[in-house]
Amino acid sequence: MKNKLKNILRPLSILYMLISISGCAVLWFGAGIGLGIGGYKYLNGRLEVTYAAPFIRVFDASKSSLKELQINIIKEYRDLIDGEIIGKKADGKQVEIKIKNKGPNLTWLSIRVGILGDRDESMIIKKKIDAYVGLQGRNF
Repeated sequence: MKNKLKNILRPLSILYMLISISGCAVLWFGAGIGLGIGGYKYLNGRLEVTYAAPFIRVFDASKSSLKELQINIIKEYRDLIDGEIIGKKADGKQVEIKIKNKGPNLTWLSIRVGILGDRDESMIIKKKIDAYVGLQGRNF
């Protein structure tokens, strides 16, 4: 009886320890995704962002952001899976936003400003999109 109890409790205690150790990180990451803070990265001239928001909301937020920033939309495309918005700034730089539907409340977006990319200008656009998606007042 004592050995049976040990055989049951030992795996349970190991499982409990693993959950306790890793659970905090998983909880914080899960909370971040729930708040729409999926993070971003700037790579090869593109600013890439993941939003915990529906595809259509991110697409519409991107269009509204470009309009507010007085970036002329010259081309747009959208279906149920992905979309693209091409704009032109007053200085002639092209702005390209690509959006992909990754699930009911998960959307990937990339922003490129100019031929080689411009991190600062991409961040300005990202912050506008954040506001339209509903992430105002949060620190990223």
